[in-house]
Amino acid sequence: MNQSYAIPKLLSLPLTHSLLAALLIIEILGAAKLLPISEKPIWLGVLATNIGAWAFIGLVRWRQYQARDVWLTSWAAGLIVALVYFDAWGNMLDIYDQHRWFDVAVHTSSGFVGTAVMWQILHAFGQHYELGMPLWVYGLFALFALTFAGVLVELLEWGADRVYGIQYWLGNQIDTVGDLTANIAGGLVAIAGVYGYWWLRARLQKADS
Repeated sequence: MNQSYAIPKLLSLPLTHSLLAALLIIEILGAAKLLPISEKPIWLGVLATNIGAWAFIGLVRWRQYQARDVWLTSWAAGLIVALVYFDAWGNMLDIYDQHRWFDVAVHTSSGFVGTAVMWQILHAFGQHYELGMPLWVYGLFALFALTFAGVLVELLEWGADRVYGIQYWLGNQIDTVGDLTANIAGGLVAIAGVYGYWWLRARLQKADS
């Protein structure tokens, strides 16, 4: 096994579950009108983002313990939880309604975090099973996975509109295209950041030698 992937202390991973559970309780109290937060129908989004993130972190953590390797680091799990909170508070405090830029920021952040986290998992998977694929292949698959997830979210928004008989989330075609564009842009920024880091690191190492 590649020793750089030896299992560290994963104390922050159980903390992520606690934070997601706390957020779910807050949203339930808000829906019961026990907290002064937005009363608009957000339950489908709650189930898709909060419980979905919870399940994703738990599944990857379970699999990495089976493999005796690390596929989801502490910082990556923390980014997922931070993104879920970012989106949830935007809904509960009506920030989406008040500021158009917030929707763009959330979708761009989702693209960045989703691509970075998935890239890390795929790269660790490839290292563990010695697949020998270059770094850019993992990045490309991570971007594809992020784009697919973005399409599923837009379909979820469309379904929420049908369930609640409103046009709240989906809005119109321009909104949907804008959301997907922001997702992909965030993913491209993540890829550019990783390659920029490796390029700078190589230059510094060359200068020192």
